[in-house]
Amino acid sequence: MTATLTYDAIAQAEREKYLAVWQIPAYREKCHGLDLWRNHRDLFPEAPATALDIGCGLGLLYRHLLGEGIDAWGVDFAPNCLDPFVRRVLGYRFIEACLWDLDLGRHFDLGICADVMEHIPEQKVPQTLARVGNHCEEIIFKIANYPSDSLGHRLHVTRRDSAWWELLIRSQGGNVELLSVPSLDAREVYYYRWRPEG
Repeated sequence: MTATLTYDAIAQAEREKYLAVWQIPAYREKCHGLDLWRNHRDLFPEAPATALDIGCGLGLLYRHLLGEGIDAWGVDFAPNCLDPFVRRVLGYRFIEACLWDLDLGRHFDLGICADVMEHIPEQKVPQTLARVGNHCEEIIFKIANYPSDSLGHRLHVTRRDSAWWELLIRSQGGNVELLSVPSLDAREVYYYRWRPEG
């Protein structure tokens, strides 16, 4: 599967930033998507047939989903993000694309979007939600609201509270459920389940 690679000036600047930060070993240590799926697996007693790992990073989540028998793909716009094993064995399931211009020509039962939305420039968040919503029957999100910096780059560029996120997701239509709002060491993280209309 391929996507049209269109990068506006904002996307190009963000892509260059992440091409740099994905070279930092410490940045590559966590797979938030895998944690999000494991912690919310009970929401899906019947596994989805297809899934999209939105902002897939290392690709460990879509690798895991494939092991569960789910037809899974990953999308990100920094191709150097993938774990070397995932690149070598499952790189054909990686789609390089900008999320706010996403057009895959395919629909997925489930989208999993962990620690991604806070990285999207605020003016591109509504468009990103619209695009991922067009591609997925439902999406689970993990969204952070605390600062994150690497190599002098501000990574969490959209820091908003849960009410702001819920209202914005709801404005895209469909059903939005706030799953939980844990607070650890003053680091707020919000979990949502969204079923877009259509």
